[in-house]
Amino acid sequence: MDFATFWDQFTPENRGKWQAVQSPAGTFNWAALDAMYTYCEEHHLLFKEHCFVWGSEQPAWINSSNAAALVQAWMKAFCDRYPKTRIIDVVNEPLHAPLSYRDGIGDTGASGWDWIVNAFK
Repeated sequence: MDFATFWDQFTPENRGKWQAVQSPAGTFNWAALDAMYTYCEEHHLLFKEHCFVWGSEQPAWINSSNAAALVQAWMKAFCDRYPKTRIIDVVNEPLHAPLSYRDGIGDTGASGWDWIVNAFK
């Protein structure tokens, strides 16, 4: 039996995380995600991204001075490439693994969690 016989959605887990796709800087390796996304399309499975920003498994070259533009570019590149993605975990484990570059996307700010609010914007 096949995966699609038992399940109606697919999450690429670590292969969909930013570090797996864009490491080193400036180079995207979409091969694994392309194969997974194609499988989902062919088998009518919901494709779910996990996750855009997380304190773990982020590219090492992201820092507070370049984070704002790079986070937006990563999200846009993913969404442009996989437009039929139906669910996206935008932020993962903000209490257990906060971003090292969170001050670059709003830090705590007025809400105490502006970096998370800005990640959703």
